[in-house]
Amino acid sequence: MNIFNVAKQKGIEDLELYTSKSQGKNISALNGTVESYQISNQDLLSVRGIIDGKMGYVYTEDLNENTDELLNRLIDNAKIVSSPDVEEIFSGSDEYTDLGEISSEVVEHDEIISMVELINKTAKEFDSKISDTNIVFIENTNETKIQNSKNLKLEKKDKHYILAISTVGLLGEQKSSAFEFEVVKSFKDFNPKKIALDSAKAAVAELGAGPCKSGSYPIVLKNTAGSEILSAIRGMFYAENVQKGLSPLKDKLNEKITGGNITIVDDPFIKVGMNRSSFDDEGVSTSVTTLIENGNLNSYLHNLKSSKIDKVESTGNGFKASVQSKVGTSTTNLYIKENDSSFESLFEGIKKGVYITRVAGTHSGINGINGDFSLQSQGFMIEDGKITTPVRLITIAGNYFDMLSKVEKIANDMKFNLTGVGAPSMLIKELPVSGK
Repeated sequence: MNIFNVAKQKGIEDLELYTSKSQGKNISALNGTVESYQISNQDLLSVRGIIDGKMGYVYTEDLNENTDELLNRLIDNAKIVSSPDVEEIFSGSDEYTDLGEISSEVVEHDEIISMVELINKTAKEFDSKISDTNIVFIENTNETKIQNSKNLKLEKKDKHYILAISTVGLLGEQKSSAFEFEVVKSFKDFNPKKIALDSAKAAVAELGAGPCKSGSYPIVLKNTAGSEILSAIRGMFYAENVQKGLSPLKDKLNEKITGGNITIVDDPFIKVGMNRSSFDDEGVSTSVTTLIENGNLNSYLHNLKSSKIDKVESTGNGFKASVQSKVGTSTTNLYIKENDSSFESLFEGIKKGVYITRVAGTHSGINGINGDFSLQSQGFMIEDGKITTPVRLITIAGNYFDMLSKVEKIANDMKFNLTGVGAPSMLIKELPVSGK
């Protein structure tokens, strides 16, 4: 007897099976020598079901666990649920987007090692001040299946490769570090020499950095720094947070909330995105959601629960933080839309400003309820339109949406970070900078 029939006999009104299978390689090398080589395989099964109107959850790493024991644990968990919220097992969307096949290539060990050695050699040969390189290569393949008692059957696969390098610069007692990364869907799309040179150049350029004078400066915010800030505030767009009063966007739908040149999109289909998906963890079909269009707030991100409260359709953003977790809300590939300006043009006409290349402390330095931020940063001074001396131990502060309203120019270099959040480099009219 299959598990759905057994569940019915036990009084479980609706049942869902959520299976996650992942395979991966993780290789770490110091100065071109491999120090760690890990291969992982993990199978997880999460089961949820409704008993007397309450949703019970249970998960296991043993896909062959006894059906009776698994369902009995689920029933026991449902009995202790005290939330009055009504939850549901989804019957399915009208259609789902086909994302195509994932790469079938097999990357040999020797190919990875050759690439690691090339990156180390390229970085070290760039400048004698490069003392160390730490290189990480990751290959991940994920498969997700959802099957439920309402005859819904879904399956998706995704595969990506990550290459990251941390480079250390050393000059006497001065020390600096730089980090660069690349995410691709096919191994052959890596550009190892570029990532090595970019990291080495940044590490050398940042030697001797110190704080600049405090003041209000025009700011060029690098794409990777902008994506880290957006990543930290994305919960503001979650309808469940808006409904709880934990977002500054409450009651702001269809209102202008920031600059007219700002458009923010959540796109589950974009080819370069890490989090491509045709359905969410509730089985709802995903869709491109334009959250902010030309400065106007168009939408929140919904799961089934929040969409029922607001009496709208789910946007297909009901995701779990992990297989073991309950369904919450999350983005797929969230990004600020780029423009057609070149990166170099952002610096034109700036007599004295600051180019911010990195921010730190985004989890503690940003207030997710009102959007205020105060972030330790580093980068370079801008003088007469040129990048000059390195700066660090400085702090930029402001309000996120106020900052976006001051964006004067947007570059054509949007880049995603390692969590699937992207931003282009942007010229901001001014921000307060605390230094010395």
